[in-house]
Amino acid sequence: MTELRIACPTDTQDFCVREAIMKLLFDRTENMHTSKRSWPVIVLMLVTCFQPACHSSSSPDEKKAAPTDIDPNAIVSETLSHFNARTFSCTVKIAKVYGNNVRFDDELRLYIKLDGQNGKVLMQVKPGGDRKGSAVLAEVKDKEIVSAYRYIPESKRVVEVNPRSSSLNVVIGGLSIQELRMFQGASPFEQITVSGKEEINGQQCYKLDATLIDKSQYERAELFTTVAERLPLLMRVFNKEGSLAKIISIDKLEQRATTWVVKQLTVEDKTFNYTSTFTFDNIQVDTEIPDHIFTVDYLKKGWQG
Repeated sequence: MTELRIACPTDTQDFCVREAIMKLLFDRTENMHTSKRSWPVIVLMLVTCFQPACHSSSSPDEKKAAPTDIDPNAIVSETLSHFNARTFSCTVKIAKVYGNNVRFDDELRLYIKLDGQNGKVLMQVKPGGDRKGSAVLAEVKDKEIVSAYRYIPESKRVVEVNPRSSSLNVVIGGLSIQELRMFQGASPFEQITVSGKEEINGQQCYKLDATLIDKSQYERAELFTTVAERLPLLMRVFNKEGSLAKIISIDKLEQRATTWVVKQLTVEDKTFNYTSTFTFDNIQVDTEIPDHIFTVDYLKKGWQG
């Protein structure tokens, strides 16, 4: 088993990475700690603010022109193929720190079962303090969420959520569902171009500009993947107005046989002014997950399931 550790400098001004994976859960997660509004989900990809934040060490003169003989779709395909898995499960500890140094700690239980670009995702959030926790079950077809259910612990009810409604325009700890799925090999991108090369944390990377398939919250992203091994290091995500919304940094990767898994990542959310650190434990890849896990009856059990 080999391990890749990525050192991220703390004295950064230009942050380089973008968000990576999850977007469904609870229309109550993101703002739970800061206002009376429902908090936008915790989410894979998976993934909270950015500390330390990774940045590009290349000056404008060092950045290389976009290669003309490189297929951007092939680069993304090869990058995400490192994470291909039929099933994936783990527990995720999320440490979220706001700009005023207020900190909240959450724990997420994640189950993903994929069949090509189709699949099912179950996310359960452990209740803590005066919070009740929550859970979400989603089905994805052709890279888009087609159905979703949310467990409401206060009333112990399960409600169906319209995949096109604003209640799904949320993230869990800074990660959307689609971003989380990216770390299991599913691409969230639509059109992709190679805009050049940059050195990120001492490694030469391709810079890929991409529009997102799901534009309900974010419009486009910049992905940085190493030239040598095609491993993702950073992702920057932009909103519909073109402003930088968040930065996702892959801090630690681990190789298991032919599959790579994310062990730690950070998300810096520019909109809500917080940084989240995701730590992935109890990772199981390509092990059997019973079908009853992805049912409404199981969803009703909440964290106790």
